[in-house]
Amino acid sequence: MLIRIAVILAGSLAVASASQAQPSPYADRTSLAIKALTPEQIAGYRAAEGMGQALAAELNGYPGPRPRSR
Repeated sequence: MLIRIAVILAGSLAVASASQAQPSPYADRTSLAIKALTPEQIAGYRAAEGMGQALAAELNGYPGPRPRSR
């Protein structure tokens, strides 16, 4: 029983140390004002460019983005 617990503990530690070795792909987003959006996406929302959300908006009762002026 003690050997089984030791093997499980060793395996858990190996998995935990391996997962901590990889840097987060989102580490560069910690300094953003809205961490889920890039500055370009924020500018697009402020300019009412839609950003590909028209279908989701219309299906949920919200108006889609305004048309772009030419």
